[in-house]
Amino acid sequence: MDRTIARPMDLIHSSERCWRQEAVVGWFFKPTMIQHERSSSSSSSVTCRFAAGEQHLLKGILQLQAENLKGRVADKTQGFLTLLHDLGELQDMNKEIGQVVAVTTTTTEDPTMVNNGNGTNKHSCGSSNNNKNQTEAVVGYVLMMPVSLRDRISMVDTLVKNLERQNLMTPGVAYCVGGQVCVERSHRGQGLLRAMYQHHRRQLCRCYSSLVTAVSTANPTSLRAHQKIGFRILATFDDPEDTWHALLWEWNTENVE
Repeated sequence: MDRTIARPMDLIHSSERCWRQEAVVGWFFKPTMIQHERSSSSSSSVTCRFAAGEQHLLKGILQLQAENLKGRVADKTQGFLTLLHDLGELQDMNKEIGQVVAVTTTTTEDPTMVNNGNGTNKHSCGSSNNNKNQTEAVVGYVLMMPVSLRDRISMVDTLVKNLERQNLMTPGVAYCVGGQVCVERSHRGQGLLRAMYQHHRRQLCRCYSSLVTAVSTANPTSLRAHQKIGFRILATFDDPEDTWHALLWEWNTENVE
């Protein structure tokens, strides 16, 4: 697919059409299994997948965000979040580009669910023939948006304006904008951030050539994590919230993990 388009507005609209045409595939894109553990009475796994229309996953993003905001993190050397998103913003972003989450799924035996002898179990509403309960929790996320949503978040608008003003992006080449990222403290160091970014990349590289994002200059932990994935610093800029590094990750569709 040729992603080089002459006019900027055509570029934006073409890229968004491309994503929407892929969206049905994207929502059900095969989850990436990261971990799987099993004991005598339970099992748990961590997978990366698109949040799609699952409201409990979007709310899980907000809960994890609240726990890691800059003002609530005691040890900022472990990283922190600066921006505060609300559910409406997440829903709008999710309509344009599916948001990737890392989810733990824990399956436990339920001793109260006793087989009736007719193929169903008590307390199962007749919908299952086993005695297992499953619970899910969001332990990581990587947000993404098209350039057309830049006006919704002032920092993103400032990022794009600075890239355009300094001619740092190749004219006519489609790119998307990375938003907030977070991994729950007990799951850090296990490759979840890379796995979530790669999950996005496998889908979005059909439509975009690269990804730009921004990391606070006061957050070297996040900067190092992004550089390990393949991002490089393009520029540094200020906005009312903070001073930021503008980062670029160029995607090569021939080497998608």
